[in-house]
Amino acid sequence: MSSPSIPERSGADRSGPDRSQGFDPKKFEAVEKELEAVVQKGLREHWKWFTAEGVLLVLLGAAAIAVPVLASIAVAAFVGWLLFFAGVFSAISTIRSPRAPGYVWHILLSALMAILGLVLALFPVQGSLSLTLVMTAYFIAHGIATVAFAFSIKPDTGRWIGLLFVALVDFVIAALVIAGWPSTGLWVLGLFVGIELLLTGFGLIFAALGARERGADETLPGAGAHRPA
Repeated sequence: MSSPSIPERSGADRSGPDRSQGFDPKKFEAVEKELEAVVQKGLREHWKWFTAEGVLLVLLGAAAIAVPVLASIAVAAFVGWLLFFAGVFSAISTIRSPRAPGYVWHILLSALMAILGLVLALFPVQGSLSLTLVMTAYFIAHGIATVAFAFSIKPDTGRWIGLLFVALVDFVIAALVIAGWPSTGLWVLGLFVGIELLLTGFGLIFAALGARERGADETLPGAGAHRPA
């Protein structure tokens, strides 16, 4: 005697999420476009403020490039005070949770961070030398990692040569800093910060003015007359 067959439930009657669907690139693209629209709207509505911020960054960058030694000292002092206050607040939050795991280690690390930050802030000249050494070590490590990545993708693409060029630039910068040490430690950090501020400022200005022009084009009479519905 055959057992009664159980009717299979349709997809609409099944409970629980449908795990058969994987990553949907269309949904991701829609979210990406929505985020881009939000950013463009913010730039368009407040383009004057963003332009003013960009001009300020350009001026600060130009000043840092003009006097890189003072900029290096200022950066070292800023990083030092940042580490000091971060260590103090971390210690306070840890003391308020005495039963948290790793309590002693958190206290010691917070105290070490605060002490290092205070030393860096009170002795910014020596601090700029230390930060320049850290930056040089980063360039060397980044160059080595870039070379390894370039050779790992060599069989698949021809762009690995460009990555080797990037690694070469990293090594050249590190070599120049080391060759001129310790005098380079007094101005390299300020020069790099100035260049970064300059590029960031110009990028912000161009983005704000571009968003403003696109917004003006959209508000012109008949601007969307030839657009497909």
